[in-house]
Amino acid sequence: MQAEANLDQTVLDIVDARVGTVIKNKWHVDSLLGTGGMAAVYAATHRNGNRVALKVLHLQLSIDQVLCRRFKREGYAANSVQHPGVARVLDDDVTEDGAAFLVMELLHGETTAHRADRLGGRLPIQDVLPIIDGVLDILDTAHGGGIVHRDIKPENIFFTRDRAVKLFDFGIARLRDGGSAAHTAAAMGTPAFMPPEQALGHMDEVDALSDVWATGATMYTLLSGHLVHEHDTANEVLIAAATRPAASLATVAPDVAPEIVEIVDRALSYEKTKRWSSAKAMQHALLRASEALSSSWGRISLVAADASGSHPRVLAARDSEEVALEADRKSRDTLPRVPRASDAETTGGELAVTVPRPARRRATLVALTLALLVAFALLGGFVVAVVIHRSSPKAAPASAVAPPAPPHRDPVPEAEQQAPSPDERNPVDLELSGDTSAADAPGAPSASAGRGGGATVHNKPAHSPKPPPLDPPREKTWLDRRK
Repeated sequence: MQAEANLDQTVLDIVDARVGTVIKNKWHVDSLLGTGGMAAVYAATHRNGNRVALKVLHLQLSIDQVLCRRFKREGYAANSVQHPGVARVLDDDVTEDGAAFLVMELLHGETTAHRADRLGGRLPIQDVLPIIDGVLDILDTAHGGGIVHRDIKPENIFFTRDRAVKLFDFGIARLRDGGSAAHTAAAMGTPAFMPPEQALGHMDEVDALSDVWATGATMYTLLSGHLVHEHDTANEVLIAAATRPAASLATVAPDVAPEIVEIVDRALSYEKTKRWSSAKAMQHALLRASEALSSSWGRISLVAADASGSHPRVLAARDSEEVALEADRKSRDTLPRVPRASDAETTGGELAVTVPRPARRRATLVALTLALLVAFALLGGFVVAVVIHRSSPKAAPASAVAPPAPPHRDPVPEAEQQAPSPDERNPVDLELSGDTSAADAPGAPSASAGRGGGATVHNKPAHSPKPPPLDPPREKTWLDRRK
């Protein structure tokens, strides 16, 4: 950590040596959680079994009795911020070697600085926006009570395992009022996250808008992995913060959305009048940006507890798996969220095509409508054909059609009727009719002889009736009736 690099090795040795010791015969120091420019934080166990965190002021700063009294007194200022995002101070005391310390609630999780280091130096926007929203909500409550933090940085922002945002070091930040302001600012502050007025030592100008600048610098670092002013020494960084405006976030993180870049750049304005007017105004801008970007990479959940801490205030909805920030995840990217399998289905052969459910439902509805229209059209055509068929006269079948009737002729009088000529009659007729003239005709067979040797003559009428027709009589058809 940069704060550790600025500390004397003797101080670091003292910090490490406290691990495993017992403070005031009741606090067993279990492990070192972190070291800052003013204090070291340990995990400790009370003799009654309660687990707490001990924030121990560095020994060289504890020698200053005025500073030590302020550290204890102002440490309780955090308790006056009625917000669950502020770590509670439970007690205060002095170690056997004379270092002042505070007893605080022990939190489980990690700082955003540690998380960024673990994930490659920067955090995806899906992590940063909920965290910064929580910080701004805490600052809004603190500023409303007249308390300015003055040391917003990734090391002081803690993200718990249950996804709650906690803000540390309210008490230490208050130490920068009065006294030797320039020395206090340089000794206790973090130059990389100091606004210009604080870096210049104008402590009377440090106010709520100074916290807005530091919050913008925190977003800048978490999103890009770079400090606002990067130099080799802390003094060079302090001079740059005091004299140079911050470069745009887009110069070091071109992949960040323009809406987010605008929020960070405005918070980092060199002139206080050009920054966001308050933490609440910056928080509202963050909400609007997340809603504008919701169509690209999923909706961001900006969750902050209310002042009572009993009910979470949800600024924008987001799927639970998107807001989950598991401690064991190895990497996160900033690409847009891919739709879940429940929102779409894959169709097609070798080439997969993703079809959203609303479009698929519309296509199904259109297909059903067309099928119903076709069915109704076919049914209507069938009904019309049946009606036409029943209304038209029935045609006789082909086998029942009679041949056309012969032309009508007037009957011939009996007197004019002539018997058929002998030539036209066959031998059977001659035999039946007994016509002798036909038998006498040349070439005709001889008549049989009867008794007396004479020819037998059959007396038959000249005209025998014709045989009845072979076909049975038929009924008249519609064609006969028409004729």
